[in-house]
Amino acid sequence: ESIKTRREREAPPCRAFYKLQEACLRARVTVERDWRCVDVGASPGGWTHYIARRLDAERGGVVYAIDPGAIAIDGAGASLPACVTHLAMRAEDASDAVDDDLRRRFGSVGRGDGSGDGSAGANIRLLVCDANAPPRDVVEILLSLTGKLATDEKGATLVTTFKNFCRGYGEWERQIEEAVASLEARGFRDPRLFHLFSNCAQEKTLVMRYPRAGVST
Repeated sequence: ESIKTRREREAPPCRAFYKLQEACLRARVTVERDWRCVDVGASPGGWTHYIARRLDAERGGVVYAIDPGAIAIDGAGASLPACVTHLAMRAEDASDAVDDDLRRRFGSVGRGDGSGDGSAGANIRLLVCDANAPPRDVVEILLSLTGKLATDEKGATLVTTFKNFCRGYGEWERQIEEAVASLEARGFRDPRLFHLFSNCAQEKTLVMRYPRAGVST
């Protein structure tokens, strides 16, 4: 295989790849090979691609790419790697599907804090979203998935884009402030809001941490 062919095959499916790459670099988020991740609004696959490159399916690494649209990884038409599970549905309908797949892969999975209550969902280390929706709608979806996040000493990380699908700049800014407040009320901490080089003029990217064990949610 030539270098040119390999580069074309490995090229990200869209420029959104670089948005998550930059956010992780600036917030010092390192995706570990055994992480379980959720990508909301994943099509065409840029953020899923970034995450998948860092996972090892044999070590339990998986990313759930949630979107009715197509997902492309490492070249159009190529089959998805073993660490990627495409859930071709709306995020609002995907909760049970994520739980079912975690049980299929790992059996009866305890909570992220090690309590072993049999809840398959509460093991997600990374929750990301680059959906084309107002901040208010984005945060509603993210909050519906909070119960799946790991709560042990490593906790979990949230990365989301807030896009200006609002009626004006002022309304967008207000919805971003409300979204951050809603996330903090549900236990997220340390908000870092970036206007990345990879963001367009009407986008901002938020990175937050989910609390470690012992922190009340």
